[in-house]
Formats: sequence, C-alpha cells, structure tokens
Amino acid sequence: MTSAQQSEKRAWIFQAVPAYFDLTNALNHLRIFRWEINQFKNDIRAGDDVYLWLTGTDGGLVAHGTVITDPQIMGGAPEELPFVVELNEEEDRLRAAIEIDTVFDHPVSRATLQNNPELSSAKILKQTRGTNFPLTKSEADSLEAICPRTATHGVSLAEAFSLFHKSPIEQLRVRLRRERAAQLREVLADWNDVTLDEFNREVWVLESETLLGGEDIRGKLFDSGLLDKDFAEQVAAALDAGTLELHGNYVWRPGSTIYGSPLQTATDEEKLNHVRNALRILNASTLSPFDKATQIASVPGFGFPTATGLVILLHPEAIAIMNKQTEGAFKKLHVSYKGFAEFQSAAKNLKSELGADDFLEMDWLLYQINQGIIEIADREQQEKMLRDIEDQIEAAISNSTTVTQTEKEQLVKSRIGQGKFRQNIQQLESACRISGVDDARFLIASHIKPWAACNNVERLDSANGLFLSPNIDRLFDRGYISFNDDGTLMISTLVDTETLHSLGVSCFNENCGSFSISQQKYLAYHRQHIFVG
Repeated sequence: MTSAQQSEKRAWIFQAVPAYFDLTNALNHLRIFRWEINQFKNDIRAGDDVYLWLTGTDGGLVAHGTVITDPQIMGGAPEELPFVVELNEEEDRLRAAIEIDTVFDHPVSRATLQNNPELSSAKILKQTRGTNFPLTKSEADSLEAICPRTATHGVSLAEAFSLFHKSPIEQLRVRLRRERAAQLREVLADWNDVTLDEFNREVWVLESETLLGGEDIRGKLFDSGLLDKDFAEQVAAALDAGTLELHGNYVWRPGSTIYGSPLQTATDEEKLNHVRNALRILNASTLSPFDKATQIASVPGFGFPTATGLVILLHPEAIAIMNKQTEGAFKKLHVSYKGFAEFQSAAKNLKSELGADDFLEMDWLLYQINQGIIEIADREQQEKMLRDIEDQIEAAISNSTTVTQTEKEQLVKSRIGQGKFRQNIQQLESACRISGVDDARFLIASHIKPWAACNNVERLDSANGLFLSPNIDRLFDRGYISFNDDGTLMISTLVDTETLHSLGVSCFNENCGSFSISQQKYLAYHRQHIFVG
C-alpha cells in the first residue's frame, strides 16, 4: 500500500436491519463488531470511517466508528449472538471488524440527509438493499459536520473522568452543587428554626427556583441541550458576583415534591418534628458522617437516599449518596457491594482511584454514567474481542493457499513481535526512543499500525515497528502517547504527568529522533486512529 493510498479519506455507511440484528441494544453493550462485507470488498480498508445506519421509519444514522481490519473471512462474534434475531447458516463470511467511538443521542434521519444538498444523492438514499455504501469526500465531510460527536462514549472510566474533570460546563455544574451545599450548611445549622415549607422549598426538592437576573431558569442548568457555552458563561459570572439565586438542594431528586407524602396520617406538626430530628442528627458534632446517615435513614419519611443526600451537604469528602442513580452506575461499572457499609467503602475506593475532589463531583459523574450520557467501555471485553479477531486472522493466514509455510510462520510470529519482524526492526531501531534502554532482551517489538489492521506486507515491514520498553509499549498501544514525524513526543490529555513519570516517560519537551518517510505513513495511522488526544 502506498503512502497516498494510506492517507486517502474513505468513509462508508454500513446498514443494519432490525429484523436480523438488534443494533440498538447491541450498541448499549458492545463497541466492537464484525460487520459483513457484501459490497466493495476491495475498497474497504482498516482506518476508514464508518457510520451505522438502522433501517425503519424511526431509523437513520445511529453511530460512528472506524474500520479496524481489512475485510477477510471471519466467524461471527460470540458477544453479538444475544442481539442476533435471525441466525445466518453461513457462519464464516467475509467480514471487517469495526470499533464504535460514538453513539448518537438521536438518529440522524433520512429526512435530514435528504434536505442536505451535499447528502441528498448519497447511495444509502437511492437504494434500499445492501450492506455497505460508499460516501464521497464531500458527503463524508458534510456528515461529520452534522453528526453529533461526544468524546465520552466507549472510553475507559479513567478517561471519562479526565474528560469530565476538564469540561468547563461539567465543572460549572459541580461548582453549583458545592456552592449550594455551602449555603445549606449555614441554613441547616439553625435546625430548630427551619420550617416545613422552608425545608420543602430549599432542601427537599432538587430545584424549586433558580433566578438569573430576575428570570427563573429552573431546569436549564443540568440539561446538556440548554446549557451551552455562552449561557454557561452567564451563569458562571452570576455565580462569581453572588447574584445567582439557588433554591433547592441541586444534588439529588427525591421521589416526591414535598416531604412526608407516604406519611398519610401524620400532621404537619409531626412531619416538622421528624424533619428537625433529622437535622439535629445531621448537625451532631459527636457523630461520624456514616453514623449520621444511618440514623437519619431511620427517621420516618427519609431513608438512605435522602439521608446520604443530606449528609453529603455537610461532609462532601466523607460520604457518598446511595440512591438509584449511584447504584445503577455501580451496576454498569461492575462494582459489587452488600449493604450500606460496603457501598460506602466501594465509593471511597472509586473516589480515590479516579482522583475526584469530593463525592459531589463523583456523584455527578455517576449520574451521567447511569443515564447513558457517558458510556463506559468494558475494556476487558474489548480486549478479548480484539484477541478473538486476531485469532481469526491468524487462522486465515494458516489456512491460506497463497502464502508459503515459511511466510505463514513469520506472519504469525510477528503478531507477538517475534521472528523476522523483530529482526527487521533491529536494523532500524537500536533502543527505546523514550526510555533509552538499548538491551534488546528488555524491549518489545511493537507494531505502529496494529497487527490486525495490517495486510501481510505491513505485518513484516520494519518501518511499521518500534523497539519500546514494556511500560512505554503499553502507553503507545493504548494511544496515550504517539509521535510527530519529526520525533516530537505527543502525550494524551487523558494521562497525568505523575503517572507518566512513574511509567518512565520523562522527555516531555524533547525530540525522540526523527522518522523515515516509510515510518511516517504508519505514524500517521497511529495518530489518526490510535492516539486518544
């Protein structure tokens, strides 16, 4: 493959029919698919953009991803079987693996494409039958402009938190939570003076009223579609000036609009006594945050969701909210626990692992995970599926009648950085460009363009390899580092300096040595498809 071919922009639409495959549910669980290739088998290549199209009246473009292998004979993925509606008798078929990076909140409809001058002639609109449809460059550019993209779909939990922690809008929302918590600490300190109406308006509900310049903007602060950059700047300015009026708790949403709805026989006076009892416990200096939550949970009309919500206002670094949102997020993240004590222990471990500043911040992240706003990739599942795909490719190489036995052995060995591939690299690379280690016994022969995405020539090409220390290889393989053509090290914003130092990356501002023209074409692939920016 020439450099020109490698860098050529290609984009496709792959079609799914609900009668055969439940793509909607599959996208909630999987990020890697083996897609059947029935057309354009000689044109579809690893590195191409791909959009997934769902047929039907409510269908349209539902996701975006990248083709990660050339088309080849592969069996179906076991992970896809729960979503297969009608099994195909031919198990081994021509397929290409694709990796999804974005699932759209709403399908980009057929009408949207038809009304776009650049897209109205797209082949997907002209013919209803088929699996693979090409896009012209202008069509691909237009689709990229109109399709919603988000960087928090299909990433690891650590990556999602890093993006979340650096997002100005999300951090404004966290700041609003902290500001309101500080205000309520003052209000609730005089617990014996709190009235039932005041408690319902200022504490019980998520948001009763939010005034910005005298206008009620209730419901807009936590809606991603309403809090855009300009509006967020207005809110932040008002927050800085102390002119933003907050009424509600801004942290949790109860099951009712007023306290005590289930207490049907209780009088308002009895309800007020319960409220003040809970607030008395909340302010008790002799109790730990854990004990406060436990005791408040036993007060009639409260329970752990509200109890932990109250305690987090006073102790945001010590207690996590335990409600349907956080428990739902824990289930998605495969965090196991039994009972309140284990839940708090698991939450503290997660907070420490992520480096969250407090539980108010982590709780907002968990809410978005549970709501599906942030999609967390199952890294173990993804790696297993990638290994299975590599196994299929290896089997295809072994069964090939057009490759000699010697070539087969070398291609298989190159998958693990051994054999002729390793020998070829040694002729170009004498040491790890980052760590400086030059003893080949402790270096990994790593493909720049992944083995599964290569053709047979690329799998053995010395220009497609680097000698890297194990820790550096891991960072490079996961896309946390890459290189410019001149040798300048590129570092992802998703990994912190301390972690990089501990893994042996120290040449942040140094040149790691320029690359040949042949190496540059592979580095271009790595920067575009592997590096996570």
